[in-house]
Amino acid sequence: MGRRYGPRAAGLVGSLPIVAGPVLLVLAVEQGEAFAADASAGTLLALVAVVAFLLVLAGASSRWGTAVTVALAWAAFLATAVLVSGFEPGPLAGAAIGGAALGLGALLLPRGAVVPLARRMPAWDLPLRAAAAATLVLVVTALADEAGPRLSGALALSPIAISVLSGFSLATQGRASTLVLLRGLVTGLPAVVCFFTIVALTIEPWGTGPSFLTASVAALALQAVVARATGPGGAAARTAAPPGTGESHPTHSA
Repeated sequence: MGRRYGPRAAGLVGSLPIVAGPVLLVLAVEQGEAFAADASAGTLLALVAVVAFLLVLAGASSRWGTAVTVALAWAAFLATAVLVSGFEPGPLAGAAIGGAALGLGALLLPRGAVVPLARRMPAWDLPLRAAAAATLVLVVTALADEAGPRLSGALALSPIAISVLSGFSLATQGRASTLVLLRGLVTGLPAVVCFFTIVALTIEPWGTGPSFLTASVAALALQAVVARATGPGGAAARTAAPPGTGESHPTHSA
């Protein structure tokens, strides 16, 4: 997606619960629907940790190389995830906290600018992302008994795929394009709020299948609305994009 449509599109797609959703599904099958409902609430709170990851990544990338920047961002995520896993608000309160964190992230993230593609991503970055996602599913589900539902839910949102995307972006495109990617991620993460709020509220009364199906359809619909509203020519893009950032470019837009 990023190869063809640019970093903003990569961020929007990367923010979908493509990894965290399967993790939660496995938890529902192995640990039961009550466990999965509680884990979903933990995932909503983990958005605070994801925003911490993105902000540290954006800030550190102005001073450090790719490896140090990603390591610092991971440290921020893990510390924040452990901290928020100790709280147990209900799904709606968790959604409000996660949504507020996303709003704060959108305000604090510096704006970038799309630059001409310096070189193509290596062919093996997609297999690496798939392997990272599979590893996350195995690790979180294996540790579920010891970690409990809240921490399992928080770890399900671990930014492994984001690390791969942003790491390659920093290394090949530079900080300016990476900031566009990060803003795309923040813009798309409300779909995560939508998905896990619905699962947390409906998985016990409705069952796993109907709950996940409803949550998936709703998240995709919300993402389509967000993409249209913030894309080239959208109202949000026209009012928010500063001149000269390249955000109105027909292909590589933010």
